[in-house]
Amino acid sequence: MRAMLIPAFLFLTASSWAPINLDRPGVLEAIEKEDPAHHARIVEITTAAGEVSCETLPQLFKARYQAVVASCTSLLVLTSYPAKRHLAFELDGRSYVTNLVLTGTQPLLTPAR
Repeated sequence: MRAMLIPAFLFLTASSWAPINLDRPGVLEAIEKEDPAHHARIVEITTAAGEVSCETLPQLFKARYQAVVASCTSLLVLTSYPAKRHLAFELDGRSYVTNLVLTGTQPLLTPAR
């Protein structure tokens, strides 16, 4: 029992001073076990953030999810395949960071002139 409480305690106390990295293994599963409704909102947020530009994200997050975008930059795209963007946001007083796949726009090849 004590072994289960220590990770949960560390998870909750870490969120008060450092953002929770959603890319780390097991983090989303731990959130899902602790609070399934909160997990569902996080999944919706990360899905929507990959489809919408950074300019419209703050309004979308505030209106639909009652969340705050801490940082999102359209000019900074991670050069992986598929392309990714770094996102930091706050939801219910907890800070989260993640690299999410951009799905809203497809790459466009432009011939050289």
